[in-house]
Amino acid sequence: MPKLFQIPGERLSVNQWFGAEENDRTYVNWSGSTDSMKRVITAVGNMNTVPTNLQLERSGSAYLFVYDGLISDQYSGEGKTYNAYHHADAPTITIQSVNANYSEYVSYGINSISVNQAGLSEAMEADGVNATQMLITLRFPQRSTTTATATYEMLMTVSR
Repeated sequence: MPKLFQIPGERLSVNQWFGAEENDRTYVNWSGSTDSMKRVITAVGNMNTVPTNLQLERSGSAYLFVYDGLISDQYSGEGKTYNAYHHADAPTITIQSVNANYSEYVSYGINSISVNQAGLSEAMEADGVNATQMLITLRFPQRSTTTATATYEMLMTVSR
């Protein structure tokens, strides 16, 4: 039978973290956060094809932009992209009129934005306005994306 060695000293309960007794706690709760595993977005697919200036057409057709969902980050590999909509924590895209009077003429879905050109043109003409701006935002969840790369915004000037 093997010999058992005893080490002199106090017993330490295994039901607590080391150092917890100094703080009168039976557990330690860490409330910090880290960005070490979060995505660092470096490219956002076809977002650069959204026009910065949109000349409205009174033809009645809507301007439609569909975001392709392609992104580059540290997980995609050098020079490669992947479709963020095929994975958890996909981005959302929104469009808002800077002038609240024109909000009813813009809409958005999961990966698309739309401008009712005929309706917006008529409303702007009735108000005597020649140009207005729309704020387009592509937003990734901050729980999985660094704060610095989670939001992409651009202004689109809309003219009649």
